[in-house]
Amino acid sequence: MNTKKSSECKVIALAIQKGGVAKTTSSIAISSVLADKGYKVLLVDNDPQHNSTRSLIGSKEAEVSISDIMEDMMNYTNPDLNKGIIQTRENFDILPASDSYAGIELRMISIMNREYFMKKYIDSIRSNYDYIVIDCPPNLGMLTINALVASDELFIPAQPQDYSATAIQQVLNTVKMIWQYPNPNLKIGGIFLTLFDKRRNEDKLMQQNISVAFSNIKLFETKIPYSVKVSEAARKRQSIIKYNDKCPVTLAYKNLVEEMLNG
Repeated sequence: MNTKKSSECKVIALAIQKGGVAKTTSSIAISSVLADKGYKVLLVDNDPQHNSTRSLIGSKEAEVSISDIMEDMMNYTNPDLNKGIIQTRENFDILPASDSYAGIELRMISIMNREYFMKKYIDSIRSNYDYIVIDCPPNLGMLTINALVASDELFIPAQPQDYSATAIQQVLNTVKMIWQYPNPNLKIGGIFLTLFDKRRNEDKLMQQNISVAFSNIKLFETKIPYSVKVSEAARKRQSIIKYNDKCPVTLAYKNLVEEMLNG
């Protein structure tokens, strides 16, 4: 098991108002690459669909999940800081999600200071890790807002498609709201393109359009290609990093993490 390398912990969220953009694949792959670099990493599955959990530890309901943690937070009870955290075979930890998490968001709506529940929990465990990666649901509801309030930096995965610009703008509008009060220090780390096919002129055109439309935000040089190896890896309960270290997707994620670390 990795030991903590630094005195600081960075909390990063992956979020966008759209599904099917390889957000979960990216969250797992980034966590795995960081762990391979020797960092102590926690992946938080903040999505009621719990795809990160199923991809890493299977479909069996976790004995304790993020639902239980958020339940404690909503009841203003301090949770056991080791409660629910599982070490994966990838040499990083995961806080799993479960089916019951969908109901937590609805309950949050009527509670005061609802946007701070995850931050309070994350702040209590961040000294144990170098990186905490939060995989958000494909919407901008209260669970994603909680993640953004708890995070230091946001990374936006996007497909090179027409409606991606709208989805990116929606998450940026949410960030502007977050800046107003709950988390004025949230940094936008950048946008990275996923499921990219360099042979398609449309993909290249959309890359240019996104670059122009969001010229004040970093668009990472590294683009994540499409590969059937990703779904094969998920069926094997592995990240693409561990499943096939020569796959172009694996190499792309390694390059992407280098870009992220180098600012």
